[in-house]
Amino acid sequence: MEQITSNNRPFFLTYGGLAGLVLLLLPYLALGGPADPVQGGKALPPPHTLALIDSLTTVGQLDAALERATRFRKEFGDDPRYGGAAEARLGLLMLRSGRPGEALDHLEDAVRKGPDRPEYHRNLGAALLELGRRGRALSEYRQAVEMAPRDFNLQLELGQLLLDFGDHNQAAGPLLTARRLCPDCPALQEPLAALFLAQRNPAAAIPILGHLWERDRLPATRRSLIQAMQQAGRDSSLLAFILEADPSGLPADEARLVAALEGRLGSWKQSLAWAAQGDVPSAVSQDADFWGQVSFNLLQAQMNEAALAAADRALALAPENVVYRNNRVVLLLRLGREAEAHDEWQKVLELDPSLDTSNPDSGEE
Repeated sequence: MEQITSNNRPFFLTYGGLAGLVLLLLPYLALGGPADPVQGGKALPPPHTLALIDSLTTVGQLDAALERATRFRKEFGDDPRYGGAAEARLGLLMLRSGRPGEALDHLEDAVRKGPDRPEYHRNLGAALLELGRRGRALSEYRQAVEMAPRDFNLQLELGQLLLDFGDHNQAAGPLLTARRLCPDCPALQEPLAALFLAQRNPAAAIPILGHLWERDRLPATRRSLIQAMQQAGRDSSLLAFILEADPSGLPADEARLVAALEGRLGSWKQSLAWAAQGDVPSAVSQDADFWGQVSFNLLQAQMNEAALAAADRALALAPENVVYRNNRVVLLLRLGREAEAHDEWQKVLELDPSLDTSNPDSGEE
């Protein structure tokens, strides 16, 4: 069964304070944004220009934001107060525009000019990650978290990154910290469930995945929930959950799992329906093992006619399978068809002579 992975890799991250800055620019956005930000014939103060860049970025006008960020960096790149912000805006916009190589120098300059800004380290880490420099990227993320340990997003992003790297033990710290900071935050639920699955703690993952499934009905969540219930050994609940879907449309692994679950639980309802050929998933219609399991389930349930039909289907696909032929002998005898059972038994012995207890060479006394 598939392992859940995070769908929220921490790329293209924003910088702190953006929400508060956006409000300052609503009048400019309502007018479509000035070509050159001026106020009363004078250039806008740097905070207002930064707010305009942030607002344009937020509404997806990346080209306009990039043009203004380039001009701002040219004017204020060496300014002791605004130089870091200038580099950070320009670098982040290049990153969001798919130019991580060009972004890197600006984001590194932002860190040099504002080493105490956790968001600068986080954004530099994102660029390094895009460039495949995972070790240094992880170092930048860790530094950001150390600077702002109560920042939910930073803890979440570091945990996701470690999950993506396969370091589940290290991922537990930041993800569990994020849960303490915001237990019900939607963005946390999927990586938290992935962590519990990786730690072989399906009981903790099941309620989270169940809530996600009820909320979004995403196929990946369904598969992860099946995996968790399977790991937890919740056979009855798992069988009921899988069969909430249309049985005729199940993928091969789920159809085989249903047959196996019915065998373990002593159930037979779906096996009987499949033996009747009414709603067999196309993915297993030519799968001998599937039909063999269906036949065995029905044999155990004393549904002999249906079990024989399924056994015949399995043998049509795997005619030399001794187990299927032996089960067919049992079914024929139950149905009073002794002559056919005798002929079938001869075929079994041809395939495996060691089963002939009357043969002195069979190894049995």
